[in-house]
Amino acid sequence: RLSSEDSEQWLEKHCILLQEFLRQDLRVARKLCPSCFPPEYNIFDFYLRSYHRCLESRLASLAKQAVANELQFRDCVALVKWTENFKSFFDRLGAEVFTQPQFNMEAERERLGLLPHFLQTDELDRLVRHSVGLISEQVWKWFKSTVEKEKHSWYQNPTGFQPERDLHTDTTYTSLVQSLSAILSEMMSDVSSKLPKHAHTQLSAAIMDKLVELLGSYSSAVREFVRDVKSEPDPSRRQMRIIVMEAILVASVNNLHKLILLVGTFYKPEDGPSDVAKVQKANLEQACQKASYEWNDFLATELLEFLQDSTFKELFTPAWLQQLEIGETEAQRIVGAVQDSYENVYKKMFPHLRSRLMNQISNRICLELLKALLQPGRQPFKEMRVAAANRLRSDAELLKDGFARWNCRADQFDALSAASELLKLSDMSMAELVVSAFLRNFPDLRQDQLEALLLLRGDCKRDEVRSILAYAFSEEEKSRRNPTARRLFADLGPVK
Repeated sequence: RLSSEDSEQWLEKHCILLQEFLRQDLRVARKLCPSCFPPEYNIFDFYLRSYHRCLESRLASLAKQAVANELQFRDCVALVKWTENFKSFFDRLGAEVFTQPQFNMEAERERLGLLPHFLQTDELDRLVRHSVGLISEQVWKWFKSTVEKEKHSWYQNPTGFQPERDLHTDTTYTSLVQSLSAILSEMMSDVSSKLPKHAHTQLSAAIMDKLVELLGSYSSAVREFVRDVKSEPDPSRRQMRIIVMEAILVASVNNLHKLILLVGTFYKPEDGPSDVAKVQKANLEQACQKASYEWNDFLATELLEFLQDSTFKELFTPAWLQQLEIGETEAQRIVGAVQDSYENVYKKMFPHLRSRLMNQISNRICLELLKALLQPGRQPFKEMRVAAANRLRSDAELLKDGFARWNCRADQFDALSAASELLKLSDMSMAELVVSAFLRNFPDLRQDQLEALLLLRGDCKRDEVRSILAYAFSEEEKSRRNPTARRLFADLGPVK
């Protein structure tokens, strides 16, 4: 007699022995018993019915133990598997016991009043659901342990952590992907193969659901690590940890891409559009995109904080106007800083992920420039208006060309060029047309923002500006705006 004290796979061994004993006993019953009893006794029918019902009782007892949480998840899976295996075994009785290939066990079951699956349908369904639930719980334990190990590796060597590197793609990743691959391989290939086909969808959906939870836990760990690095009191140590933080963020974004590819190797969408697992897979992809955007934003924020200290403070000041004559401009410094980060950090991302990051960075930089330009209290340019407009256009073109070579969208810098046209305009009778054109390309531009921009000229009074804008914001002009145009100004706060 085998029990859980003998082995972790005791139930598997127990069922193997049961099948072998059944095979031997039924062969003996078939060969010897009929000659020892009168034909009307139907002695082999008696044995077949007795053994079948004893097995039904044994499997039903084990199923009750499983549902009562008295069996481990692997034993529950083995029980589901062997319920199917015993059915197949009795279906093969014709060849194994009777040596009659035409033997029809289904007809024999009906004649003898036997259950076809050894368990009632509701018992089997309950067992399958319970098994899937136990597998899901076990997967979650492994997932949590994986995140904890990953997190521990970040803190174990806080100034020298190095992600893994894929030499084929020249990208980085962390051990998280390999750990998840091992877990999913066992759950989706090994364990899933022991469940009936109708349970595969349930298991896939449950594991997808746990992957979404895992992503939430992993995102929290990344967030906590970023906060910890930023709060480092020692400046030199903080700078070293920032380098590690950026490497982890890049590797983590790559992890998400690898996770989606990994799930795709196990996910089988043959159940059609109603498949719950398909919906869960879409949820996972959406969660990955959200996490990727957040981590990209951390990288962009780190770059912008550096630029805020070194570059943005001088924008649109007299010193800014003089830089064309005395050396490197702010726009050149911005492009140079982005180039350094691109080569040293961002280049280790997958190309399509890197493009998304560069899009976020270019948007953030453009917004910072617009905020600086429209900053409350900014002194009008007055006689320096034309020089400021030319300089603004030059910076916009330099930034647009710079970001375009990094394979990202750079047309948001057209907003700076359009602003320069308003500043440079000499014939104010054309202002309504220029403003209307500006609004067609950037329909989320607000009236207070345009008013602040026109007042920077230094040659317009507020009443004149509002009169110009009245036509541009009329219902007639609003109907001409491009509804699919780039949204940019909505992210800027109101100009006081």
